[in-house]
Amino acid sequence: MSATSPLAGMELTASDLPYGWAPSPPAADSSVTSPCSAITADATAHLPNQAEVDFQQSEDGPFLQEILAGGSAQQTQAAWSAVQKAPSLCAASTRLATTPFQSYGDASYALALTATRAGVTYGGDVVVIRKGQNFAEVVVFGVGSVQPALVQQMAAKAVGKLGS
Repeated sequence: MSATSPLAGMELTASDLPYGWAPSPPAADSSVTSPCSAITADATAHLPNQAEVDFQQSEDGPFLQEILAGGSAQQTQAAWSAVQKAPSLCAASTRLATTPFQSYGDASYALALTATRAGVTYGGDVVVIRKGQNFAEVVVFGVGSVQPALVQQMAAKAVGKLGS
């Protein structure tokens, strides 16, 4: 992301996360792939402003991926509509189900995630947030599962940094 991007400074940093989390390579450069690109990078790829940060607690996880994107009101609404349809586009090895979370920003929803990669089952949550003309996706997953309270903490921190 360029330092002149309107999203500069809005992404999560290691200091925003609980002790033990560290930056990791972006998902495209990592051996850990995003659980479903249709609900992460693919859904917001057409928005002109982009940022992504990735964190992990250890080589075995848990993992956090935050994708920020922004554009015009029309572009942001189109991305919001696309990401709501995206769960049906995920590979058969990834299962998503709507899950209750508190509301964030102007609109949000959460999905419980279960994915199997190389015989290992990962679980976690995806929180999708629209706030003004900004869009955030917070994906937290790990071997087995992650605590919903951890995901909610990270989503609240992410939306707090989105500005108005």
